[in-house]
Amino acid sequence: MVSTSLRAAQYNYSIITQVEDSNNISGQLDGEEGEAYSLGLNFGLDSFQLREWDIDLAGQVSSVEYSDDTLQNEELYDFQSSVLYKPLQSKFTLLTLLNYGQVPINRFSTQEVNNVRDERVAVMRPRYYFSLSPTDRINLEYTYFDYYLEETEQVIFGQNSSNATQSFLVNYEKQVNPTSALSLNLRTAITEYEESEQSAIDYDRDDIFLRWVMRDATNQIQLDLGQSEIVDDNNQELNQDLQVLTLTRQINVKNNIELAYSNSFNNQLDTNQNANTVNVNQQNAFARVQIVEEYSIGFTHDDALFDFTLSFSDAEIEQFQSDDVERRKLGSIGIDYSLNRLFNNGSRSSIRLNYIKSESEFDTNFTSIAANEIENYSVTFNYAFSSNFQISLQHATRNSIQLNVDSTTSEIDTESIFLNFIYSDRGRL
Repeated sequence: MVSTSLRAAQYNYSIITQVEDSNNISGQLDGEEGEAYSLGLNFGLDSFQLREWDIDLAGQVSSVEYSDDTLQNEELYDFQSSVLYKPLQSKFTLLTLLNYGQVPINRFSTQEVNNVRDERVAVMRPRYYFSLSPTDRINLEYTYFDYYLEETEQVIFGQNSSNATQSFLVNYEKQVNPTSALSLNLRTAITEYEESEQSAIDYDRDDIFLRWVMRDATNQIQLDLGQSEIVDDNNQELNQDLQVLTLTRQINVKNNIELAYSNSFNNQLDTNQNANTVNVNQQNAFARVQIVEEYSIGFTHDDALFDFTLSFSDAEIEQFQSDDVERRKLGSIGIDYSLNRLFNNGSRSSIRLNYIKSESEFDTNFTSIAANEIENYSVTFNYAFSSNFQISLQHATRNSIQLNVDSTTSEIDTESIFLNFIYSDRGRL
């Protein structure tokens, strides 16, 4: 994600040592008691500006060792970077994104341990505009998107695919008033998959849509309405409505709500013009076009004593020219209560309650798994000895149920204790 708002560069980092004791360290049916030891580093550099450059970096890396000899030790990481080049007094900008991370080998399974492989996302997006008047302009934009997934013997055939997409966008934008703008957008894109993915089908996509953007002191709205057309290499065609709505409202100083709805072909990049951000979606899905209908809601309350977060999303993913369908639901509740008054020592101590539940249904030939359900509960106590050093103690349970197409089920209950020692620092450059 990249933001172009001007602000001083801020950095942060933390070094985390973690010990886990679990009654099922592998999280599998035949799992045994065991321990896991990890050493991790989290870091971030927010909006580092150097004349014509705006740079954002964030990442985390950890090394995990398991006491169970049947498990492989893991190196887990996630790195995100964005660089925005904005020449002074120019109508040209260049955005580059580079993400390194990991995704599940088998995304249908409830397994977490030893179920990751590498992915890489690279994006280059030059943009130029012509001013027609103080309120009218034409924007030209080219995007090159490269997505790579590590090949592994465990991958289910046809489940994932590396690909490259090139797209060109032209739009006419009208500033209606100081808080809103309207634009007519034309976009064409070509997606090509690697030849090694035999089930993948290259395709061309054309979009035409209207975009309305509104931003004031308390509201941010982006609405896209239009049509999309897909033509793949088998000469199969499909027209689909393009409907995208994002709404962020600041109810008051302490409370915010976010609503989103989309019904369109899948997008590997999401552009939020209000926030001036570009987000990379995980493509870890079918090796063909997908039709995605999804809605989500999020609510946050934040004050000095009590923080509360609530989120829910529901998505249906259908493969183009196929009966393969996925349905996914995800909900979470988080409560964070400050204990500073209890200890009365100025520390940033707190207790946090967290609950996450996911439900998935799979109607596809790619897997023998028909559905799964995962529930995670955790209680975390944080105590800060100073502004730089803190410890946390967490009790967590994970309950998972996996239903197979032959009507057999696998139910796994896991209970774990985590002890973390954290050294952190932050500042300005």
